[in-house]
Amino acid sequence: MITKHERVEVKYDFMHITPPMKAPDVVGKSAVGSAKGWVPVNKETLQHVKYKNVWSLGDVAAVPMGKTGGSARKQYKVVVDNIIASMQGKSLASKYDGYTVCPLITNIGTVMLAEFNWASKPAGSGKNAASFPLDPTQERWIWWLLKVYALKPMTIHGMLSGRA
Repeated sequence: MITKHERVEVKYDFMHITPPMKAPDVVGKSAVGSAKGWVPVNKETLQHVKYKNVWSLGDVAAVPMGKTGGSARKQYKVVVDNIIASMQGKSLASKYDGYTVCPLITNIGTVMLAEFNWASKPAGSGKNAASFPLDPTQERWIWWLLKVYALKPMTIHGMLSGRA
């Protein structure tokens, strides 16, 4: 095998640049924030590491991954259960396993639905079984329909209302 390095120019018509991800300064630079700009929490219980009456989830929580709506949907149940347990003097039994899901648009009309947890286990095994009967790692038009037509109503009428 001969390794060869050469410069290649490729024409493109679209470039996506993601800004640095961090919590808003009002949170990240506050007393509950950290030097890295996140709210430091136990990654499973989502309880603040210093202030036991502070809980965090979603985009501001310092967890290894899980900055998606699908993650927040699983995190808020853990936070609610653990706040109630804490108020009742019980141990924090509810644990977040790092579940996240992200619809990746692969083409107009197809989406790959990436689902995994801390161990990067793909959906479909044990307690991390896929939410849907179809393999989420295969790009499909049905995931496109989910992304385009169903996710917004599911978020507004399910997750934000506390029913999902």
